[in-house]
Amino acid sequence: FQTDEEGVLRSCLSREGKYAVVALGCYHNDQLIGVGEENKVLRDTVHCEAVADYDAQLRIVKDEAGVKKAAPCANLRRFGEDWTELGVRKSCVLRDRKSTVIARGCVLPDGHLLTIDKEQQVNSTTTVYCYASGRYGAYVHYKIDEQYIPHPKRRSCKNGKKEDTIWIEKGVRNVCSERNGQMTVVALGCVINDDIEIEVGEEQTLANGDVAKCQPIGEFGAEKVTTRGQVEETRKCKNGKALGEEWKDKNVRRTCVERNGEYVGVATGCYIGDKIIRIGKSHKMNSTLVYHCVVRGESDAKLEEEIPNTMNPSICSNGKKADERWSEGDIRFVYRSDEEIAYEEAIGCNLPGGGLLTIGGEHQIENHRTLICKRKDSYGAEAIYVDPHTPSEDVDCGEHNEPWEEDRFVKKCEAFDDVVAPKTFGCITPTGLYVLEGEEKEEEGVTTTCFRNENGKMEVKYEYTQIEE
Repeated sequence: FQTDEEGVLRSCLSREGKYAVVALGCYHNDQLIGVGEENKVLRDTVHCEAVADYDAQLRIVKDEAGVKKAAPCANLRRFGEDWTELGVRKSCVLRDRKSTVIARGCVLPDGHLLTIDKEQQVNSTTTVYCYASGRYGAYVHYKIDEQYIPHPKRRSCKNGKKEDTIWIEKGVRNVCSERNGQMTVVALGCVINDDIEIEVGEEQTLANGDVAKCQPIGEFGAEKVTTRGQVEETRKCKNGKALGEEWKDKNVRRTCVERNGEYVGVATGCYIGDKIIRIGKSHKMNSTLVYHCVVRGESDAKLEEEIPNTMNPSICSNGKKADERWSEGDIRFVYRSDEEIAYEEAIGCNLPGGGLLTIGGEHQIENHRTLICKRKDSYGAEAIYVDPHTPSEDVDCGEHNEPWEEDRFVKKCEAFDDVVAPKTFGCITPTGLYVLEGEEKEEEGVTTTCFRNENGKMEVKYEYTQIEE
């Protein structure tokens, strides 16, 4: 015997010569009601209704006075009404003190109800899935075993996605499916954030006051639309700037972000006139001046200037020639020069036995040790050897293996065999949320993209979208 979260008691019994899951009754307030029976509780009537052949569902119906007081759902369905829509059994019930459409499960071809987030093989070639959609929604998905598809290859939509492929694009969850005899991109719903997903045509008010809506487009498409709500005074920095807003502070560009429950202005770049350079980058003005935007503290930056050696750009101060490479200890250098500027720059760390480890990389060497090559200052580097038996004071692994923030990135310790070393695995949005490598997150008009560049270094890019009232 087993009772599910909806209060239905079921057992595995023999029916028509085969074993099947059979509903025996419904529990309400610790009282068992038989299938097809009802019970009066105060002003409500509790029904244990038969569903298909062997299943049942618990339904509570208000009396006439109560039904009149209950408002209909947004789709004008009456309170307490059940119906089937696109293969999903739905009901109009009370949730969070308002009438809400909820999905109870997916209807199988034989009429049985498949619980949400469950799957069932309906025949030798086909499996049906009942996926959750948003907080209360669901959708049904049939998948045929590849070996039984008669086509020489899977059909595709115009965007190249294969049949039955599900993906998220611009906040909309889509599936490539056949509609009217053609392979079509069909919108299933809109993904608002990691915790909220709504169905096409629905809208939801977010915690910050914004209203998110999954707007239908055409017959099968949809678009995620967010309407900016009123910004609370508590969601602003001390200078009055709103969350995600940028401004110029002398020669530093700042953005209002949330850190540890407070709203602070974090440096995201430096100004040279009207030109913006990112933190950690440099800009050459002329033959006698180079500007560097360097990190200062946890959330600040400063603009530094450098007057390079221009006496003879073709020969370095140590006698090296243009593009010549050499090593000093563990560090490999190269001499850079053009007609205006000459300087030497570290390009990586020497591996034992030969080879070069680029800056920002890690490599396991003998005795389970790890070599980490890190950038130092603007043009230098340092080699850090991590020994699993002798923790290095130069390597910060946080506390209790928890992730920690460094500049605009998130790091954590990872074990390589017996070696534990820090690794950058994500970026930080202007509001302080984490974005994993290779992903992007859109919130409050700001799209944050976290990726590694061609040199293997993690980079974060902020793109701002103007939102009109």
